[in-house]
Amino acid sequence: MSGVATVRSKNIIFNGIVFFFHQLLSTIGVAAVAACVALSATPLLKDVFGSVDYQNVRSALTQGHLFPIQTLFALLASFLIAQHWRQRLMLWVWILPTVIFTGKFIVAAQNLHLSALVAHFFGGSCQLRNGCYDQVVFTLPLYTAVAYSLGAWLGLYLSDRKPFAGGTTKVHASAEGERD
Repeated sequence: MSGVATVRSKNIIFNGIVFFFHQLLSTIGVAAVAACVALSATPLLKDVFGSVDYQNVRSALTQGHLFPIQTLFALLASFLIAQHWRQRLMLWVWILPTVIFTGKFIVAAQNLHLSALVAHFFGGSCQLRNGCYDQVVFTLPLYTAVAYSLGAWLGLYLSDRKPFAGGTTKVHASAEGERD
């Protein structure tokens, strides 16, 4: 094997590991860390808002249809990671959860009408407290992975633009045919 082929294969392996890490982080990791942060912040939230308790936070984490805590956490975390490490692989983590969700959606469509199907995956008919795990297993990873990719795109876009730098960056200058 030549030196170039060895470097390429090592690069492919490294990128595969990095992508796998981002895939896990965007789906399982973000949901777990968001839950830990939200539950840890409950005493502070109770002091500030008064009526917040662990039951309210658990309900917001698992009973909501849009999973706002996990989705916002994915958006913010990936934005910060992309600003710091600038890994474009983060942009593609939405694909696998989308394929898995679409497969489950198609299989479920054989037994449910469209309105019931939408209510099952995006509405209130599938609740964790009733033993239905489809929203947590399929919809939540879809939301967090899409938010993770969107946050990464925003982080990469804004770090490329450098809006307060007063000019174009080298990336934009070279794209326009200008010299450094």
